[in-house]
Amino acid sequence: SPETLENDEIIDYISISEGEVAFVELCRRIEKGLDVKNMTGFWIKDNGSWIKNQRAPLVDINTLPGLDLSIFSEAYLNKPIMGRNFRTISVETTRGCPYRCSYCADRTLTEVFRPFGSWYRQKTMQRLDSEFKELIATYNPEFIYIMSESFLSGSLKRIMEFADM
Repeated sequence: SPETLENDEIIDYISISEGEVAFVELCRRIEKGLDVKNMTGFWIKDNGSWIKNQRAPLVDINTLPGLDLSIFSEAYLNKPIMGRNFRTISVETTRGCPYRCSYCADRTLTEVFRPFGSWYRQKTMQRLDSEFKELIATYNPEFIYIMSESFLSGSLKRIMEFADM
């Protein structure tokens, strides 16, 4: 809903896409002094007017770098769960949702991003396995928080593979 932000005087850039790739590219271009006016994935203010660029393609969540929590203090990992603090890491296993519930934002996002592919994406079991192993070895969590809007919406085969993993 970029229209809700475009009248704010202090805002010069509005992301209209997923930011993992587009935002990094925007920062690199700004750092190098390159023109950013036609940056895919952003609305960009230029002399008080908005240049409304196209959305960026959806990100393949299997190609994103793993979490690097080293920039945070040790206390960052402590999350209150059921009345106790646990050393916790969060892992995104899927993004989006295959369902079209009328009350949910995913329905709108599915429509907005339809030209760019499926809004609902799943990480492969191979990717999840390596990600879990690396995060466990690095951060020694007591609790792993699975981030998924619809974890059980995958096939029974996928759920069984996850359980076996």
